[in-house]
Amino acid sequence: MNEMLNAVIEQSGVQAVDLGVEVVATENDVAETTAYPTLDGIAVVMRNPKELSPHPLNETIYGDLKVEDLMIDIAAHGVQTPLHITAENIIISGHRRHRAAVALQLPQVPVLVIPVTDDVDVKDAIVRANVHRTKTDEQRAREYRILKEVETERAKGRQQLAAGETNLKQGRKTLGENFPEACGRQGRARDLAAEVLGWSGKTAERADELLHLVDSYAGAGDADVAAQVRSDMQKSIHHAYSRAKKKGMIPSTAKAESDQHFNKTNDSIDWAGWSWNPVTGCKHDCEYCYARTQANLHRQIFPKGFEPDFREERLTAPRTMKVPKNATQRQRTVFVCSMADLFGDWVPQAWIDAVLTAVREAPQWTFIFLTKNPARLVDIEWPANAWVGTTVDTQARVVPAEEAFSKISATVKFISCEPFLEELTFSRLDVFNWITIGGSTGQPNWPEQQPEWRSVVGLIEQAEKAGCKVFCKPNLKPVWPKEYVVAPDGVGELSVLQV
Repeated sequence: MNEMLNAVIEQSGVQAVDLGVEVVATENDVAETTAYPTLDGIAVVMRNPKELSPHPLNETIYGDLKVEDLMIDIAAHGVQTPLHITAENIIISGHRRHRAAVALQLPQVPVLVIPVTDDVDVKDAIVRANVHRTKTDEQRAREYRILKEVETERAKGRQQLAAGETNLKQGRKTLGENFPEACGRQGRARDLAAEVLGWSGKTAERADELLHLVDSYAGAGDADVAAQVRSDMQKSIHHAYSRAKKKGMIPSTAKAESDQHFNKTNDSIDWAGWSWNPVTGCKHDCEYCYARTQANLHRQIFPKGFEPDFREERLTAPRTMKVPKNATQRQRTVFVCSMADLFGDWVPQAWIDAVLTAVREAPQWTFIFLTKNPARLVDIEWPANAWVGTTVDTQARVVPAEEAFSKISATVKFISCEPFLEELTFSRLDVFNWITIGGSTGQPNWPEQQPEWRSVVGLIEQAEKAGCKVFCKPNLKPVWPKEYVVAPDGVGELSVLQV
């Protein structure tokens, strides 16, 4: 016997004769130690534990695997329960048994090869295999995060199938994303994931916010605060959430981005009363991006930071949010994806189709779309309540914008020159209804900037010649004469803004 086994046996008091077989026994001896049942017709086979690979997700959720007590039991009785693995020898269930078997230098362990190939199904199986195990609420929160991701991916699959059917009917091509198989129950990803863990959707979301606090403080080196949040979570998720909120650890803005409502905008978005973010994150990597700063600052609200993320649960907001009584045009206008570029090349067509479906079902609202990738707007049949724009901050974006918008049919088409980084020369401003001009708000890696006066005057003159209205943002300094300042006052209509 190896030294590790001898140490374990000596510590436990188990006699070698109690083992039934030597740890270095032959394959047949190991196989005959326990009668293993089959699982759904899958027979048990033997594998060398050194050939098996733990799934990294297991340690992410459950942390360090302590196996000393389990080693004593396995030394005395062998591995009683087969490990579950994939055909690629990735462990789904049985990580502690595997670690103990490797430490004991067992030549083989019993396994069941589960027929799962999709990574989404593997993640789901790992969590569900541990549903009944004793865990901390921090570990349950990590399970919820994975299960919600799984249910969201499955929802994407369903949407991709629906979008594919729509594309076929309309003779359009799809982008060919590789979505997981559209399986599983339908419903909100949040609630489906929470149900597995015995939580309500609200409790699960609060646990997830608290988990972001734990990770943020631990990552920043503040282990004491992270430990306190963990301790509070274990007492009660709602108690921990209330305590964190009272301490200002969870900002009040976290409530603003609820599933059923839009966000009320601040002065930085003065041409829309609301913002709505069913998709967040972007890969343009603009140095001046305010959205990236906010996403990274509030990780409890943006769990994936600024990585593209589909927030499926927010799709209901347009039809559940009521238009304010006696609303002005601004109060009934919604800026879509202020925290993303919905039309970036990396965005699945299914996400876009889902957002546009929600827009079409809410004609009482006006939705404003803005992108740095105008070519992707061309093939869309825009609903009447959609205003469509593209950012032109440098001369290099001028021609792509003009070419795309000459082919786009929409109620209102506009250009956003915010920030206005260099002098711009257009040749087809006539294809746009209006143009907005703004300065550059300071960000951690980008100073506050104002465009040159002559560049702004030159752009306004180009717009006037083309019959394109101009709206100067409040962050454009100095204050511009109001005859240059126009703003939307109705769908398809533009009039002078009184300042």
